[in-house]
Amino acid sequence: MKKNISHILQILFLTVSLLSVTVDSKALFTSFKTPDYYETNVREHYRHNRWAEGKKMLDEAWKDYGDLSVMNELMGRYYYHYKEYDKARFHLVRALRDDSSNSQAREILVNVEDETHNYSSAICYINELLERNPYSRGWWRRKIEIYRKQGNNIEANRLLIRLNQIYPNDNIVKRDVAYLNEQEFIRQKRVGDVSGQLESLQNLVKAYPNDPEYYAPLVNMLLQTGRINEASEVAARGARITGNVPLMKKRASILVDQGLYSEAINYLKECQKKHHSGALTKAINDIELAAAENAQLNDPYSAMAKVYAKQHNRDALTYLLNTSIARGYYDDALMYIKEAKGGGTGTPDLLYKEYVVQKRLGNKNAAMTVLQKLYTMNPRDPETRDNLSSMKLDVAKEAMLNGLYSDAIPDLEFIENNAADAEIRKSAISRLYNCYYETKQYDKAHEQLDKLKKQYHYENYVLQKAALMKQEGRLEDVLTFLETEFHKETDGKKQQMIAYQYEEYVTPYIKDLIQRGVIRTAYKQTKNALLVCPTSNTLLHQAITTSDVLGYKDDYEAMVHAGREKYPDDPFFIVKESVILADQNKYQEAVDMLRPELDVYVGDSTIIRAFAGYSEKLALEQAKAKAYATAIATVDTALVYSHDNRALLYTKGIIYESMKNYDSAYVYQKYYKPTLMDFQEHKRHLEELQGRSFPNEISVIYQQSRPGSEDVITANAFISYTLKRKDNEYSIHFGYAGRDGSQTRDNKEAVEAGGTGIQFGLGWRHHLKNTPWTWGISAQVATKYFPELTVKADIERELFGSWLFNLHASFRSLPTFSRLYKWVQNTDKETMEDPDWVYGAVGWKKKYEPLVQLGLSAQRTIRESFVVQGGVDGFMLNKKLYFSALVKGQFFPLEHSRTHLHASFGLGTAPQTELLDYSMAAGFDKLNTFVSGGLTWFFNKHVAGGLTGTWYTIYRSQSIRTGAALTDGTITASGSTSNTDYKNIFYVQGQIIATF
Repeated sequence: MKKNISHILQILFLTVSLLSVTVDSKALFTSFKTPDYYETNVREHYRHNRWAEGKKMLDEAWKDYGDLSVMNELMGRYYYHYKEYDKARFHLVRALRDDSSNSQAREILVNVEDETHNYSSAICYINELLERNPYSRGWWRRKIEIYRKQGNNIEANRLLIRLNQIYPNDNIVKRDVAYLNEQEFIRQKRVGDVSGQLESLQNLVKAYPNDPEYYAPLVNMLLQTGRINEASEVAARGARITGNVPLMKKRASILVDQGLYSEAINYLKECQKKHHSGALTKAINDIELAAAENAQLNDPYSAMAKVYAKQHNRDALTYLLNTSIARGYYDDALMYIKEAKGGGTGTPDLLYKEYVVQKRLGNKNAAMTVLQKLYTMNPRDPETRDNLSSMKLDVAKEAMLNGLYSDAIPDLEFIENNAADAEIRKSAISRLYNCYYETKQYDKAHEQLDKLKKQYHYENYVLQKAALMKQEGRLEDVLTFLETEFHKETDGKKQQMIAYQYEEYVTPYIKDLIQRGVIRTAYKQTKNALLVCPTSNTLLHQAITTSDVLGYKDDYEAMVHAGREKYPDDPFFIVKESVILADQNKYQEAVDMLRPELDVYVGDSTIIRAFAGYSEKLALEQAKAKAYATAIATVDTALVYSHDNRALLYTKGIIYESMKNYDSAYVYQKYYKPTLMDFQEHKRHLEELQGRSFPNEISVIYQQSRPGSEDVITANAFISYTLKRKDNEYSIHFGYAGRDGSQTRDNKEAVEAGGTGIQFGLGWRHHLKNTPWTWGISAQVATKYFPELTVKADIERELFGSWLFNLHASFRSLPTFSRLYKWVQNTDKETMEDPDWVYGAVGWKKKYEPLVQLGLSAQRTIRESFVVQGGVDGFMLNKKLYFSALVKGQFFPLEHSRTHLHASFGLGTAPQTELLDYSMAAGFDKLNTFVSGGLTWFFNKHVAGGLTGTWYTIYRSQSIRTGAALTDGTITASGSTSNTDYKNIFYVQGQIIATF
């Protein structure tokens, strides 16, 4: 039992563990969202008309995937839904720029350009879609629709007919062709073009064979032109296909008019078998009544037929032939025509009658053959030529409808050369152009266009010629031609039509030139194009791009300003105008201009990138002017829109470094991505920043000096601790000095007895927040060797970007020493010339004198590699004035590093204050000089070291007096000597700085 319980507990434990792992895995999986995840969900929101939810999710995706083509397409789709066309166009163009295969973006762009009346651009995008899917009926129809909106009905009609040939069974295309024919029919009816009306009605019947609406007018038109049999056939065919009773009655009435009563009655009875209609029954009854009435009358035709049968009389034959044709007895007519020929060819009149009969019977080939014979007999006869041309035109039309352009050419050429009727000839020339165009006989096509222009003042000559030249591959000639014609045209509407076609051709041409790198040619072509299409958005884009690449600043700015004026809401022109301001170093104006657009074009990567770049440069300018708070605010504003911009984050680190806020500088400068070349350098700089950001600093200094003429070493040691806070530094200081010598001062040359000196000091340095001002105070006290009391104060200010000025003052209670002299008997007298007494030095007198110092120094940084410093100090000691001057240079060989070499030179009647503070030998009155050099090296973020060597030359003087003793005990001076010299002192200082 216990064993079972143990197994159950183990199973429960494993189950819970697996569940927890599953949940954790699921949480891990769902915490990372891919572009596909966002795309799927945003599209789902859009599909269900939840645009706000979709936009919210898209904004979330934009933070990580804003540069992806699909994200720009979804953003463009959103703006298009709300009819914000400029924003939609901007994102959709960016989507295509990043992925030219994004058909969804291109499809929406077609809608955008269509709805904003940029028809040429819409056609360009449709052409690109058709390149990928050349058999898309929908896009062909859309292209036709836009051509119509553009007013280019010629090209629209040509495309529609061509589409009907490619898709003969497409009902929608058939309907469009039918509509075209309807409109053409109305126009032809208005101008009285009978031949054209027939053609349009025939095309409508072909397009809509099941619609009875078109059969009736076609039948009537055929009857009007005398084509009775053809009218009868059309009515019969329409009745059979559509089951339309009026068409059945129409066909019967045609037969009745021909006197064929029995045939008409039989036809209607056959129709009754399929269509039970009272109207048919009534029609049969009416025909039977008419037949009965007609039978009662004498028929001369029948009587004459009997006469001819017996006598073969020529007059009877002529009567029978003419009457049979008039009554529509065409079979009889053909028989009598044959009789009249008598086995020969026949006269022209007889052949013409045969032609009429064959035509009415619908025997087109036979009618054509007869006409050919007539034409051979008399090629000059205008009626024959027109009739033959008319028939050949029908044959050519049929061939063209079936795409047999080569077959149609001979007939059309015959018509052009022989038709007397101007309309027929014009139709032939126009159709010949189309045939030559389709069969790539471009020279002949040009000839036909020229004929149309010369003979018929063809209105669409320019557009058709341009299309033909483009088909030949002569795109540059096409553009030149259209430019010329545009400037010649005075009709505003025609000018606009030319401009539309020109823009359609020129924009992809320039785009190709840019992609191939032929920028100079693209620029020239764009400039020419803008003279024709000055308001073209696409051409302005291309002009700006090419002039920018070529460095044509004036043209670039002019195009940007023109674009801003014509399209004030287009972000492309907004960004480009900001570029102009930035090039003029007007970063504040560029940032101010872009800032409102960020709220309008939310998430637009181009505007964000430009705003971030100019904000970065503006912030650096502000930091250079010491406006640190403003500079940080500028960067932070840019980071709101570009939160992961490494350049901005790095710039923020540079500003913090200028503010001496090293911990923040270290954090932000870590975002910089160094190259392999500067990786080690950047790493070292980060270590130095980190070291300078540590709040604790300990400095240990060891100094020693040695006179040049004596083997005597004097040394000091110091240790200090500094606590760094954001705006304050607090320091504590200890100094130590030890000197050789006895306490009894038996050495007359010793200034001070040997022993130990201790110095203690405190310091405070404060940086005024958000200002370039810094000030500090410090105080030290000492027991021996060092100044008894030292108080210092200074104030610093950064000016002019690279200058640092320091005004300082100090007070020291300085130990001073003067020699003690007295008369001493000369016990070493050896000659008479030696004096008996010598007034010589027997020791030193020490006292504390106040030393007041006031000085000014200036320091300038040059290109971050050199620092030059100079300063002058004035001193007052014992109511006497002294001075000291210094020049110092520092060289930083490693970029972004504090490691440096330094050298300095100084002179003055007062020694350098370092000698006084460090209890080294010093002198006043005469000119003292020094030179110094050294190295400071930062080993890592915790340890730095330095070594400095200095050579001082100090003035020194000594006086000796001699005399003799008098009887009254007084001493009379007999002479004096003075020794003056300069003393060299070599000074070395080593320093170790530790931070943590």
